[in-house]
Amino acid sequence: MGVSQVTVEHKGFTFQLQVDSDTEFEVFKSQLYSLTMVPPENQIIIDSSDVPIKSHADFLARIEFGGGTFTVTLLDNSTDKKMHKTAVSEAEKADEELCRFLQAQEEALFRKQQAKENGEQVFASKLEGYISGVLQYEDPLRQAKARETVQVEELEEKALMALAKEGKRNSSIEELDHYILVQLLLWFKQSFRKL
Repeated sequence: MGVSQVTVEHKGFTFQLQVDSDTEFEVFKSQLYSLTMVPPENQIIIDSSDVPIKSHADFLARIEFGGGTFTVTLLDNSTDKKMHKTAVSEAEKADEELCRFLQAQEEALFRKQQAKENGEQVFASKLEGYISGVLQYEDPLRQAKARETVQVEELEEKALMALAKEGKRNSSIEELDHYILVQLLLWFKQSFRKL
């Protein structure tokens, strides 16, 4: 596969090793012994995720996962094991605190979602009221009454005259509708309010 760069941390010191993917785990442990004077039988090798590397398969997996570079911590089984247990215990306490914090965040988010859903229900009920108000304009009797009040032919004539003034004799239906709507608005503001 290739050569991986391994950073080894031990008792405040940092060592750099280059390890070939063909290197046996026992050879790696021997290299660590030559650097740290910790005998292979007392070595506890832990990767940066706090997972122990105990076998050749673990070692190869870590080389592949590391993408060419990774960090391990070397502990001496005879002296550092107690310190590591204390560090792990502190990490577990930190994890518990993090879990409590995340749970509180999740509960707050849930309460916020509940409030949002209640707000959406209020909005939906208001919207339904508006929809029923708009639907009254779909009533054919009311539409007929409105058409009697509005002089549609007069509005169409004024719209055509406005188009002609602007030199738009061959206009599209959409453009004509727009000018009729403008005339309807003018009629509403000027004439309808006086009725």
